[in-house]
Amino acid sequence: MGSDIGYESKFNEAALKMKRLHESQDLINSLSVNPLMFNQMVGKYNYEIICSENLTLLQEVWGKLGKTEKVDGERWRTLLITTLEVKPIHTIEYDEGFGGLKKRMKFNDDNWKFLREIMFKFSLIIREYLDKHGMSTPNITDEGGWD
Repeated sequence: MGSDIGYESKFNEAALKMKRLHESQDLINSLSVNPLMFNQMVGKYNYEIICSENLTLLQEVWGKLGKTEKVDGERWRTLLITTLEVKPIHTIEYDEGFGGLKKRMKFNDDNWKFLREIMFKFSLIIREYLDKHGMSTPNITDEGGWD
């Protein structure tokens, strides 16, 4: 016969969360070497993956944020997503020639400069949130640091 006694899980996800944070930050740092490169493995440009990973980091820290931080975080999230949608870095253009229409990719430098600035500021805010809420490497002066 089975027992009616239930057991409470004592599993702590902190180590896995730190691993996810590290992996996202490591990927961002690696892809930032050439954000305009097309990533064949994923089928997206590196800047798109960097944006996605920064959004993931925001989700990971979200539960720790205060009300004002959530409002600011949501504003930056919306700005990043909207920028990706309405200011494309690469567009397809068609030229009419002897053989009919020829398709070519066009790079929009102004849109890239705008997005690059949004990406930079958004990543700084994410790092600030992670640091402030104890989800990054402790500073020497932090409690439990290397005093």
